[in-house]
Amino acid sequence: MSTNGKGRPSNYKPAHCERVIKLGRQGKSLHQVAAALGMCFGTLNAWRDKYPEFSYALTFARELAQAWWEDEGQKGIWSRDFNAQAYRLQMLNRFPESWRDKPEVSVNVENSITVDTNRPVEQWGKAELRAELIRRNALPKIPVLNGAKRI
Repeated sequence: MSTNGKGRPSNYKPAHCERVIKLGRQGKSLHQVAAALGMCFGTLNAWRDKYPEFSYALTFARELAQAWWEDEGQKGIWSRDFNAQAYRLQMLNRFPESWRDKPEVSVNVENSITVDTNRPVEQWGKAELRAELIRRNALPKIPVLNGAKRI
């Protein structure tokens, strides 16, 4: 019986942790780990939430898998048949937290328009109205990216 008295009993065994780590050393994804353990990915995640040692094993396995893939890439760069683009896509998709393109974006936010608040609002131009709304925090500031024209 399960711990909450509902559903079927859990098949979890602490020995699964060793198998998870072994699969990580082979570069397997977490979906491949779930398949090798004979379970769906949802069960793998449920066990991660319920069993701290299993959560640690999955985290460690993921790090080991990334190291395996990086080792394969290091070996591959010396081969004439190495497909750098395919390898790059594998790494970007398998390990997006550390293998992602990080474009540099500079943001310049300016609000240098002087608004004559003594004039009636009906006489203000678009720029003056927008500047006053920004000053009052009633309109979000829209950054000007890389010297783009202000509208």
